[in-house]
Amino acid sequence: MWFGVSAQVTRDSSGVILNTGEMAQYPGGLQAMVRFLTTHLNLPAEDLGPGCVKFNLQFTVYENGSVHHATMSVRNKTQASWNAELQRVMSMMPAWKPATKNGQPVKCYFNLPWRVRYN
Repeated sequence: MWFGVSAQVTRDSSGVILNTGEMAQYPGGLQAMVRFLTTHLNLPAEDLGPGCVKFNLQFTVYENGSVHHATMSVRNKTQASWNAELQRVMSMMPAWKPATKNGQPVKCYFNLPWRVRYN
């Protein structure tokens, strides 16, 4: 399974920092987050089909470490059934260490490209 993380470079109109001094961190790091997601995320098989599906998870990590506004998109299209499952799983996720800018906690976007292989 492949994964990666990216961050943007400015502040958006809602005040979310897109380029932080230190990115938000899942407790235990990226490998622990991947374990959490692969353990809890149950995507509807009928939406996947055989082969490999690539998608992006996007969400906001708030100053207190909580995760909100999670969406999942495949080829820039959201899947309602997938997003319902994603909301369920993200609500179980432990608090993150928030991103910081100049030593202060800030909201930031998190983008996780993801690939799942099915037979």
